[in-house]
Amino acid sequence: MKPSVKQKIYENIFKIIVVDFPKLFNPVAPTPLASIVKSQLHYHYDKKLSPECIHLFLGVWTNRIEYHRAVLQHNHRFDLARAQTELTDSHKTHALKIIQTMLRP
Repeated sequence: MKPSVKQKIYENIFKIIVVDFPKLFNPVAPTPLASIVKSQLHYHYDKKLSPECIHLFLGVWTNRIEYHRAVLQHNHRFDLARAQTELTDSHKTHALKIIQTMLRP
């Protein structure tokens, strides 16, 4: 899939999701997501968004440098109901490695 098409799909889905979950999907201050969020989004948007679109959206969302910085700054991951699961040191180490890779010249 061409990056421009992928980006367009991401932007369209973001406009939908941010209305329903503005604290979780804040572009300036993202919140680390629990692994269950993907299935929760499938259930919430059953007929409105395809599983492939949700997968694409979450892939782009969680591969942003802002998201990885949020993992370093927080101690918990959140699901759509704002329930928490702990972020481990290995999660933070992984996020730091990704950030370092993204910032390499």
